[in-house]
Amino acid sequence: MSTKSTIVHGKDFHLYTDGYDRDNIFLNLPSSAVELEDIDEVSIKIPLAVWEYIRQQTCVDFTWVGKTDEQILQYVTDEVDNRLSIEIKNAIQRFSGMLVYGLTDDPRDSQIRKGVAYYHACRSRQTEIQNELNDYLKK
Repeated sequence: MSTKSTIVHGKDFHLYTDGYDRDNIFLNLPSSAVELEDIDEVSIKIPLAVWEYIRQQTCVDFTWVGKTDEQILQYVTDEVDNRLSIEIKNAIQRFSGMLVYGLTDDPRDSQIRKGVAYYHACRSRQTEIQNELNDYLKK
């Protein structure tokens, strides 16, 4: 007879308590999730205090889920116009936001196009995560 008591599980994980260990919870993952070879699965023992701390944190951002193309365009346009209105005093300011919009001396339309593409990709990724979460919550 197993002493495991499932908290939640999915196709690629199993989170459970063990009746013989009341100070920890356990997370089983397939080896592919942690990039190990020659091992079928990994069991991670997590102290309850650590688990509770982790559980209260979040790193998932759902800011862009549900935003329309028009809302994204307006946000990006405002951000680009703000970037262009600031007097550039040093190289740090010139490169600020470069990964999203490009350089501050790139044409305005180019910065807006890059920004919109970036936030559309953010929205798509956040929507994927939201859908995965909803799938787990349905179970």
